[in-house]
Amino acid sequence: MPTRPWVLAIGWAGAVFAATHAYTFRTILESNGLSEDMSERLTFLGGAPTLFLIWLVAAVLLWIVLIAMLPAVWRALGDGWAATVVVVLLFVGAATNLVGDGAQFPTLFLSTRYASAPEALRPGLEAAELGVAQAASTLLGPGILPLFVGSALAAVLCAVRRPPAGRWYGLLILLFVFANIPLPGAILFAALNLILFGAFTFATARVLRAETMGLAAASPS
Repeated sequence: MPTRPWVLAIGWAGAVFAATHAYTFRTILESNGLSEDMSERLTFLGGAPTLFLIWLVAAVLLWIVLIAMLPAVWRALGDGWAATVVVVLLFVGAATNLVGDGAQFPTLFLSTRYASAPEALRPGLEAAELGVAQAASTLLGPGILPLFVGSALAAVLCAVRRPPAGRWYGLLILLFVFANIPLPGAILFAALNLILFGAFTFATARVLRAETMGLAAASPS
């Protein structure tokens, strides 16, 4: 089972990944780097491959961290069937987004190739990028719903049941999910993700600390 130091370590890393993902994603959006026009998209990303790579790596690592923290989240929600439903929904959403974001890595090759490709080859690269974009959208679209439903259920569960993590724990998860809706300004978007995921990490670790102290107090001297 996860321990408090372990949750704190990966959780703070997750907060950094969340902020990095938010900042790079918003920067790319504001630069029209995810244009529906594949020519514009490949031209922009071909000129900023490092930015795109950082965005994808941060996204993949963020979902991995969230999945790794789910056993601790289950304990923080007070275990039981209701907490299990929440964790399963969060897992499905995070895993689907992990695969969807990972499916966009071929764009790195396509955009780099596009920058130096002769004009005759560019339509083929644009068609390939359209296929990559459609595949990613097919995966990412369904992944959003279980994240929102799971976090909303967590907020309701905490408000009604008051689990070990406290009455506001579920709302904290819900706010983090909502914080992934792009907001104006890359810095604001990144700061909001950093604060919310950091607070979520601290609240989760606090439950594990209380459990450890309780076990220590209950053990015979």
